Amino acid sequence: MKISNEVSTLNRSARRARARALGASGVLAVGGAGALLAAFAGSAGAAATITVDSSGDGVADAARCSDVVAGNCTLRDAALAAVDGDIITFDAAVTSITLTEGTVNLNAISLTGSGSANLAITTTAAPDSYDLFYVGGTGDAVISGLSLSKNRIMFQQVGNGKLEDVVISGSGADYGAALYAGNDGDLEIVNSSFDENYASSNGGAVYAYNSGSVTISGSSFTNNVADKGGALFTTTEVTGTITISASDFSGNYAISDGGVAMLYSNGTSNLVINDSTFFENSADSWAGAFYIMDSIVDVSIDGSTISGNSAASGAGGAYIENSGELTIANSTISDNSTEGGAGALYLNSGGDATITNTVISGNSAAEGAGGIKMSGDSLTINNSTITGNSALYGGGLSLYYGSTVINQSTIVGNTATGTSNGGGGVLLYDNAQLTLSGTIISGNSSVVSGDDLALYGTVLEPLALYGTVLDADVTADNSLIGDVDSRITVSGSNNISATDPMVGALADNGGATMTMALLDGSPAIDAGPDPVVTFIGNEFDQRGLPFVRIYGTSADIGAFEAQPDPEPTTTTVAPGAATDPVVPAFTG
Repeated sequence: MKISNEVSTLNRSARRARARALGASGVLAVGGAGALLAAFAGSAGAAATITVDSSGDGVADAARCSDVVAGNCTLRDAALAAVDGDIITFDAAVTSITLTEGTVNLNAISLTGSGSANLAITTTAAPDSYDLFYVGGTGDAVISGLSLSKNRIMFQQVGNGKLEDVVISGSGADYGAALYAGNDGDLEIVNSSFDENYASSNGGAVYAYNSGSVTISGSSFTNNVADKGGALFTTTEVTGTITISASDFSGNYAISDGGVAMLYSNGTSNLVINDSTFFENSADSWAGAFYIMDSIVDVSIDGSTISGNSAASGAGGAYIENSGELTIANSTISDNSTEGGAGALYLNSGGDATITNTVISGNSAAEGAGGIKMSGDSLTINNSTITGNSALYGGGLSLYYGSTVINQSTIVGNTATGTSNGGGGVLLYDNAQLTLSGTIISGNSSVVSGDDLALYGTVLEPLALYGTVLDADVTADNSLIGDVDSRITVSGSNNISATDPMVGALADNGGATMTMALLDGSPAIDAGPDPVVTFIGNEFDQRGLPFVRIYGTSADIGAFEAQPDPEPTTTTVAPGAATDPVVPAFTG
């Protein structure tokens, strides 16, 4: 039985209709009872295991995999012999295979190699010549333990698709240069690597067109290239959660948008990113790392690093236009750059956006917002540090629309270089609302007035925006604020005016992210609120457990609470037992 590549030319509805017309063995369920019995005969029993013991190739002959001749069963022979649910393994003596006869057509089977370091499969054809593996049929398909080069995998079966311990390099295609996932089901990629693949359209490594979830864990994507989505592109067919965990993306490039990924869904998918790194990716248009469309609902980024990425416009780090909630926590977003609007993050969320226990540092934009450009409904920043960012205006943050609340955070050492607008720390646009509690906005710089807090347009141009008088609402309590644009009135109580907050350089002071310690004599010490505004984690400072938020008479102002270093944890060890050093966790 052989599944033809004809299925790949069908659209999604046609493929589903064809799948319903297929019997369990993958042949058309038509004709009389005898034909039906023949169709189902191959899948009625237990799954068969077929072992490839030849590294050769040629015209397929399934009989060679059931004769008694050793070294006679090729991969192509085994693929022809296997039906849905079967398992193909490899003899340990088979360490490399060069295919000479085009695509290997597989049913929904498990193709189990001896390990990506032990088995390499390539072709005599040039990259982007054909699909190296085409998977059809009905059922789940798993490809594992092998290394592929030059041509891709295509999942088109009715069922889930999984890659585990697979390396794909130097491959090319229009869409999904390493993997095109068009299966009706979930897609899972585990402990796999994608390097130097090239898509002339979208998805330099992976193009996810599957109707289910997408899960990537423990994997690496390096130096892949596409027009959009240098490493990953998900489409509106995706209906489940898109999850990226414990994975690394570096050196990927998009000719247009999304140096790492351009992510769509059908409007039901959430995006979850945990414990992953995105380093030195780039795009010639929008978003050096992520371009997240509003068809994605909720977005969660935790324990991750987005650093050294660049884009010609939009955001050097991530452009996020999701339709629901956005949360970023325990993460580092640093040294990203753009010629456009936001060095680190361009937020256009349709719901509430919350950033907690995060450092945003060293990012730059040729125009506005070195750190964050806020154009969504609402933004809350808790226990976070924004420092060393620069832009033409709005060095730390540019708040265009909606309301922004900043609690127990440090905004210091950011720069606005333009002569038309200030706001080295924060730049407010017309009708933007800003509420501060226990926050430092001081020690920033700009060419025009309002080093720390400024309104759009210079003092000499109060009608600069839409021909109306500019206005912004700023309320602050128990905060330390430096130089303020004369057009801004800050209401509230227990605030301190100081242009030198007396904080140390950004450093590893414990915890998962870098912080700026308060120096002895800082006016921020014991001048914060008591009790602290309610938010998740407010009992600790930015560093988290065990660094308590209130040490002294009341909380300190800013993301860092001055306190002695916590006592080291001691463990009683039996005499003669070996001990391992404890390495502090640090992702910054």
